[in-house]
Amino acid sequence: MLNLKRLHLLRQLSILGSLARVAQAEGLTRPAVSRQLSLLEEEVGATLFERDGRGVSLTQEGRRLAGYMPRLFGLLQEIETDIANRKQQPDQPLRMAGIGSVLIGILPAAQAELHVRYPALAIHVEEKESEESLQLVVGKQIDIAIYDAHLDISKVAPMLDVYKLCSDSMVVVCSKRHHLADARSISLDSLRAEHWALNQASTPYYDFILSRCADAGFQPNIVVSCRNMLAALTSVVSHNLITIMPALAARSPLVNEAFATLELEPPLERDIHAACLRGGGRRAVISSALRALRNAAREPRAGG
Repeated sequence: MLNLKRLHLLRQLSILGSLARVAQAEGLTRPAVSRQLSLLEEEVGATLFERDGRGVSLTQEGRRLAGYMPRLFGLLQEIETDIANRKQQPDQPLRMAGIGSVLIGILPAAQAELHVRYPALAIHVEEKESEESLQLVVGKQIDIAIYDAHLDISKVAPMLDVYKLCSDSMVVVCSKRHHLADARSISLDSLRAEHWALNQASTPYYDFILSRCADAGFQPNIVVSCRNMLAALTSVVSHNLITIMPALAARSPLVNEAFATLELEPPLERDIHAACLRGGGRRAVISSALRALRNAAREPRAGG
């Protein structure tokens, strides 16, 4: 009988297109992936992939075998879903990963809702950048990835079911004693003369802000560059600076009565999506988790 794990690696290779990407998605070394695929070739008795100047490509025999994978692993997914859904309480943890603002603004309420239906459910959460979260889903190391939809997911899209959770706007945060504090909204261009604190822990977020400022014709005067939200907010208060952060992150208790929150006009928005393996949403616990995430994403932000 053909080895299912090796067939899974071939399927990953057919989608991701390189041994390095497969190794990263599966949490393996590149030589380990290459060795397992070579063993699969021995089982099949044919060459399944070839290395070329651009990476790796499947041979005709490899493409033919990979063509069976959606049906094969779709059936396995159905079997696993049927077994899981017959249990009143899940016996395996629900594993999720997402960007930091989601962990702050969505996950606490979603976890509370899930525990009403599944009191004994263990929920494991990791803070990961969007690309890494999706790789973990593809490698079946987590169940749900929550990510910034600006990311191009075309390479892994055939393996995923994707759900929009919400649109997340960027907001300006300053201290209540800042001269902008009484404004309800402000344009990005109006911030060109301000002194900024900016959290650069997330490269995509940091680059997004700098890119939008460049589109508006200026480079922000960043006088405090830090690696976490607490440091940015502390600098905002102590040095009377401004910062920009996702509205989801501004749901944090750290953004308390000492701060004013201003909407940007026109808004700077990004969509937040959740993804699971294709067909995974038919599992009751994953379906419940996706519903809880959508409900939590819709909750209004307190304060302002």
